[in-house]
Amino acid sequence: MYSALAARGAEQGCRVVLTGSGGDEWLAVSPYLSADLIRAGRIADVIRFVGTTKKSYKVTSIEAAKSVLWTFGVRPIAGMLMNRVAPTVLAGTPATNAW
Repeated sequence: MYSALAARGAEQGCRVVLTGSGGDEWLAVSPYLSADLIRAGRIADVIRFVGTTKKSYKVTSIEAAKSVLWTFGVRPIAGMLMNRVAPTVLAGTPATNAW
């Protein structure tokens, strides 16, 4: 499917196709949508996304909720926050200003 999509792009003048991790987002919604929904306070949409995840994969309700709420939701948001508050912690480098 990706080859056909790339060929169609080439027909329309596309000269470069980026590949690698995340290629499935060409054809589907990224699971990181849950982080955007959580940040926007769209709780009803987050709940629907849990249901969609459960229907799309062979997972239990608990596994779907954990994936949407934690793995692709709160955890990435926390990582972004940590990067803003203490970027050296995530970079693995010692802080220059010790507490």
